[in-house]
Amino acid sequence: MEIEQTIEGIGGSSIGLVVEQGEINMTDQENGEIGQNDMLEQLGWKFESREELVDTLRQFFAMQGYAISIKTSTKGRYITLGYDRGGCYRNKWHVPMERRQRNTATRLINCPFEIRCKRLDDGFWVLEVKNGSHNHEPSSDMAGHPSFRCFSKEEIMTIEELTRSGVPPRQILSSFRLRNKKLQAVSRTIYNIKNKL
Repeated sequence: MEIEQTIEGIGGSSIGLVVEQGEINMTDQENGEIGQNDMLEQLGWKFESREELVDTLRQFFAMQGYAISIKTSTKGRYITLGYDRGGCYRNKWHVPMERRQRNTATRLINCPFEIRCKRLDDGFWVLEVKNGSHNHEPSSDMAGHPSFRCFSKEEIMTIEELTRSGVPPRQILSSFRLRNKKLQAVSRTIYNIKNKL
């Protein structure tokens, strides 16, 4: 499956996107092929709100097979975005591996990818790529990322209503899958919402 898009940058220059099975190829009409970081810099995106910024970047990187999340933020001023599996395991109790009772694992892979976003004096949000490299391949199945398994507020309200009326979680999930073929949620997502009631 191949998706082609053209995005207008600053000064009317257009950049063509070709997404093919998780890989993205970007071409500038003037300079030929460019990388992901150069593209973000060339676009010079300005966003009116924090939500618009985060949603647009999540969609942009999801097309490439990467899930990003907010690492740190200062309300109304700064946001640092990174790969949702970035970072490394923190041993809070300082127990050596040999003395551990449980054999546990972590999903973190210490991906160095980082984008910093800040709000300008005129109220617009701009982004700056601090580290655009990844130490892993793009994901082929986005259901492995919790941020893509989330439901909207309306869907959560529907799940709550169906749960209160006695509908089992597997039937709730199958009804949602009939409405939305691209739904990434799994049954565990429904059970987690049910447990919060």
